[in-house]
Amino acid sequence: MNEEGFGLLDLCYAELDAKQDYLINEYQLGSYGRSFYDQKRKVLQFINEKQELLEFYVIIIGTWSPKSNTWMWAWENSSMTVEVQKEASAMKELAEITGLNIFETPFFQCKEGDAYDITALAVHHLNAIGMYQVPEEDSHLFLAIMREKKFFN
Repeated sequence: MNEEGFGLLDLCYAELDAKQDYLINEYQLGSYGRSFYDQKRKVLQFINEKQELLEFYVIIIGTWSPKSNTWMWAWENSSMTVEVQKEASAMKELAEITGLNIFETPFFQCKEGDAYDITALAVHHLNAIGMYQVPEEDSHLFLAIMREKKFFN
């Protein structure tokens, strides 16, 4: 990454910290016992003990595997819908912005910290309101939270 790219990464992390604080404080995300990702509807749902439902529109950034320490972009992942892949292809634009070819490389070695770097840059680039990581057994799904969809009591 060039010097300008490192400055951008610092800015993206500062923004992401503020965005995550906002999501936690505004929506009390820590109070929801369960979360679900619905790929077809492109929403992340949170449900609490009172059965209140909170939904956000999301864009899948990619997946990180703790077993193999690898990253796969959602735009390349065949388990994603065509629409999800198309939305995720916006991350390719970060190759020119950062000077890093990883944003155009479908699958690569990646440590967990690198997955968060990628996510911070993507959240900034997409003008998302935050991020969410869905931990799964084989891989962790990284989502950009775009906006609130609805809140039901």
